[in-house]
Amino acid sequence: MRTKPKKILAGAGAVILIVLLLLFGNSWVGNPVSGLLAKRAAQAYAEAAYSALSLTAGQPRYNFKEQAYCVLMQSSTNRDTVFTVYVDSFGHVIGDDYAHEWANNMTTLRRLGGE
Repeated sequence: MRTKPKKILAGAGAVILIVLLLLFGNSWVGNPVSGLLAKRAAQAYAEAAYSALSLTAGQPRYNFKEQAYCVLMQSSTNRDTVFTVYVDSFGHVIGDDYAHEWANNMTTLRRLGGE
């Protein structure tokens, strides 16, 4: 009879440990559901704000320092039009760096530096 409470406590401890490990992993690499929400939100934002550029969204990457997903947007008509849209875990757009990239010609400089 004494082993039953020990088994229950061990099982509860294992479940708590697994949940803590999943939360820790989520804080470092994000989760697939939030990544999907981020990609959809970034695509909708780009279509509304920059409809003339014909942008496509890349894979969202989680940035744990900013606690946001970074979605790379690239134009299908101009290879120098590349910028990032920042989206939080709930699918709300935080902002983008289009003005910075465009004003400083950063994508053109990166492309020419790589060639």
